Amino acid sequence: MLPTGPSRAGVAWLMSDMLLVTVMTVLVKLGGASYPAVQMVFIRSLIGLLSVLPLSWRQRQALRKTRQWGRHGFRVLCSTIALNANFAALTALPLALVIAISFMRPLAVLALATWLLGERSGPWRWIGAAIGFAGVLVMAGPGQWSWNYGLVAALAMVVFG
Repeated sequence: MLPTGPSRAGVAWLMSDMLLVTVMTVLVKLGGASYPAVQMVFIRSLIGLLSVLPLSWRQRQALRKTRQWGRHGFRVLCSTIALNANFAALTALPLALVIAISFMRPLAVLALATWLLGERSGPWRWIGAAIGFAGVLVMAGPGQWSWNYGLVAALAMVVFG
């Protein structure tokens, strides 16, 4: 059964996002040999800013009313660190390894939600997280990679992303 109405639009947006992220990843991987990761982050952020500016301008009254500037700033800081780390990892490591390490994000979310937000995480969630971590280890092939800034960047991508 094909989606209709708003569901169809949601599917179209999701597919567009997947396509754009894939193209961006390929461009970062190819451009990493010639350009520093920070420069590619700047260009990507500039494109994102230009695409969001019309919406921000339309909603400027609501944006001025927010009382959570500190939280918004912290989120932007984490996103900036994650994007820089992601691009650095993509330029320094094989694509398959970066993707494998990125599968640790749900594990980081579980740990950080438990630690920072005080959420209750039962034993089954931690068992599932351990199984997921074992899967990441199988994909990444521990012992095949030596520690370098690319691995540190990939781990920062997981924690801050």
